[in-house]
Amino acid sequence: MAARAKECRCGQGGGWSRALSLLLIALLLVALPAQASAGQGQALGKPIVFVGDSLTHQCDWARLLGRTDVDNQGIDGEVSAGVLWRLPGIIARQPAKVFIMIGINDLRRGRGRPEVAEEVLANHGRIMDRLRAGLPQARVHVLSILPVSRSFFSFLPDNLRIMEVNRRLRDLAAGKGCAFLDLYPMFIDKEGALDRRYTYDGLHLNAQGYQVWKQALAPYL
Repeated sequence: MAARAKECRCGQGGGWSRALSLLLIALLLVALPAQASAGQGQALGKPIVFVGDSLTHQCDWARLLGRTDVDNQGIDGEVSAGVLWRLPGIIARQPAKVFIMIGINDLRRGRGRPEVAEEVLANHGRIMDRLRAGLPQARVHVLSILPVSRSFFSFLPDNLRIMEVNRRLRDLAAGKGCAFLDLYPMFIDKEGALDRRYTYDGLHLNAQGYQVWKQALAPYL
């Protein structure tokens, strides 16, 4: 009898253990679909892509904008022809929005070549055409080239040249069905150069400069 009683108690303990295991499994089965759905939703979300040179690359856009859907496609030293070459990979990401700023390195390296402005504009036109064709549902935002301050380095391009490119870039974007965001006036000082408050070398931006950029982007995000 004692042995049978012991056997019964073991059987009861095993029953409770199995019931508890089944309950835990049931809870996991309920939780897993919700987690999978959340992960799938995040994976399916279309990113916001920033394309450009070091001005784009040196900013942590996800942190600055407080978003997790930002893809930084900036490369230090990038030129307009480089962006054109990289477009298949950018289009493959299927972004919802594209913000592109490119051209300052073309102008800086081609200071002695009058035709460099035409090259920048021609490449911009090709970039816009390919983005519109590859991403018909995306909103493409073309950003003006920012001013520079030659008080830091004399090899930087002339701001009058930058302004002329920006003027023509505005018209080009309008003709291609792209939005044009003119950031240039937001960064200049009373002399028409890049305000020292926003830069550490006359070309690149500091934290305060990126805050100005962030404010300019707010209506379009």
